[in-house]
Amino acid sequence: MKNSTNLFCGQSGVGKSSLLNALYPQLDFRVGEVSETSNKGKHTTVASVLQKVDNSTIIIDSPGIREFAPFGIMREDLSHHFSDIYPYVNNCKFNTCTHLHEPGCAVIEAVENEFISVERYYSYLNILENIEDIPKY
Repeated sequence: MKNSTNLFCGQSGVGKSSLLNALYPQLDFRVGEVSETSNKGKHTTVASVLQKVDNSTIIIDSPGIREFAPFGIMREDLSHHFSDIYPYVNNCKFNTCTHLHEPGCAVIEAVENEFISVERYYSYLNILENIEDIPKY
């Protein structure tokens, strides 16, 4: 992150500001408590905040987002953007496999055999769930 401008973005309450405070305590970004009912972080940052760490390093802490769905990526292509999932894609039975429920899915098999972490696979599934089908004209 040194010698660059760094933007931290992600879902609400995941700990972006807490992570930045751990890396750069002098920034002292405001953080919220973890909810006792949901066991998740609370939405605290309400506006993007730009802070200089030193003469060449800038950190931007941004408010959380509710959903993340990359525009222009088709469901069957999302796995190409996950470097730890992509190596297994060509071993799937179907070339349009979304790695969700299809039989003969090499990605699901790799998760079951712990070659792909469950957390990363769930991250993939969460994004997959939010991708809207692109209309075909």
